[in-house]
Amino acid sequence: MHATVDRHGVWTPVPDNAERDPTGRDAHAPGAKLDAGKMRPSLVLGGFSRALAEVTKVGTYGANKYSDNGWMEVPNGLARYSDAQLRHQLSEMSGERCDKDTGLLHAAHAAWNALARLELLVRDAAEPKLSGEAKQLQVSDMEVVLSSALPPSCITSAEIRRASDRHDQALGIHGLSFTDARSSTTIGGPDTRLPFPINLVGGAGR
Repeated sequence: MHATVDRHGVWTPVPDNAERDPTGRDAHAPGAKLDAGKMRPSLVLGGFSRALAEVTKVGTYGANKYSDNGWMEVPNGLARYSDAQLRHQLSEMSGERCDKDTGLLHAAHAAWNALARLELLVRDAAEPKLSGEAKQLQVSDMEVVLSSALPPSCITSAEIRRASDRHDQALGIHGLSFTDARSSTTIGGPDTRLPFPINLVGGAGR
């Protein structure tokens, strides 16, 4: 607990986790800015501006070679970008300053891969942890049952996804698949028109 003082000299207790002015000014006092303890991005963006420019060259080269932000979808990305980072570090430690293919600094390549690793780690930590069964939505979770409730070809898989999104959003489930119980065939594609009558039944235990 600390306190702020306004222009009339009145002290007000403030919880330690509350936003506050670093000089102790009251929030409503002239010149107050409640930014004490907040991150200061300028220390990184300004202090490492030249280094980040080199990393940006690597990112731009990669986007032109592959696709914009396609690296986010690489399978087993954490392990693969870890290895890529180490390869560039080994090359630099062996006396090679720049990558032979790109002409860019190995150090910049290593830094880009380090940032990719960090981004994946942070994203993984922020995502809700679901069981493998929950991640792959099967008939036991949101049943797609053959019935006479709806005529054939009256609904697409994309429409089913939209209908079930409200149910699944709170659970963080993505990537529905639908199974034709008659053939055990998984049906995908956002515009797949289902060739059989269906009825959606919410899975038990939710």
